[in-house]
Amino acid sequence: MAGPRDRIIGFLNYMGGGYAAHTEELDALRNSLVHNAINVESILSRAEPDSHRHLTRLGASGLLYVNTAIMCQDFQRVFNQFRSQLQNDPEMVMRAANQLAWVELGDPLEAGGNNTPDQMDSPTPTHPPPIRFIRAR
Repeated sequence: MAGPRDRIIGFLNYMGGGYAAHTEELDALRNSLVHNAINVESILSRAEPDSHRHLTRLGASGLLYVNTAIMCQDFQRVFNQFRSQLQNDPEMVMRAANQLAWVELGDPLEAGGNNTPDQMDSPTPTHPPPIRFIRAR
């Protein structure tokens, strides 16, 4: 079974173009954003809607420039393409279904639980760690 890193790299390869060429950096960016809420590998911007610099390295430090508006448009395009493929490929549907498992939650009030049934529909997020900022000297 593929882990989160394998799945995101697979999806970036599926997106093709500059995304496939920068899978490692984009996965590192995703990992930093998801796990640390800081970004030290890349520059995120949506200031230039038609940026020719999207997915290129900038400056002496060689940070990867990611235009979030362009990436969002590309993600929507590829998501629609994936949805269409999923609707028309029974083998792909079976591979996706094989990644899922049916889980019975049982009665939330059993075994000393104090959750009400409507609370079971809401996920309980893990609180993030304190954010520490990295500043240039």
